[in-house]
Amino acid sequence: MALRFARFALLALPALVAACGTPQERCIRRGTEDLRTLNRLIAESQATLSRGYALVDVETTRMSWEQCGWYRPRKEGAAPEPRMCWRAVPDTVTRPVSVNLDAERAKLQSMKVKQRQLQAAASPVIAACRAQLPE
Repeated sequence: MALRFARFALLALPALVAACGTPQERCIRRGTEDLRTLNRLIAESQATLSRGYALVDVETTRMSWEQCGWYRPRKEGAAPEPRMCWRAVPDTVTRPVSVNLDAERAKLQSMKVKQRQLQAAASPVIAACRAQLPE
């Protein structure tokens, strides 16, 4: 149950963050979303190159020994005893994966070119947001 809540909270976090901020900040955030995404991908690519391998999240299942009920007491007036069971629990594991480092370098260079284009396109958007919605 706690895992489901944690996942929901992580999924809802961007929506909550998007609702925060001044109108000007929200305008700038909307106008620079692609640039911020590309910056995150560039950071991941640089980390992959520095490590020499990539990291991927793999969904797995692990077994957990949990209480699943109660045994009726054998003696009159005795307290019930917990009944334990194995249960499958979803889990996420981060695993290393080999990558073609030459292809990763080429991808990084391509993303940096696109980053410069997006930065140039974002400047007028930011200026327009600041002019339209002064703080």
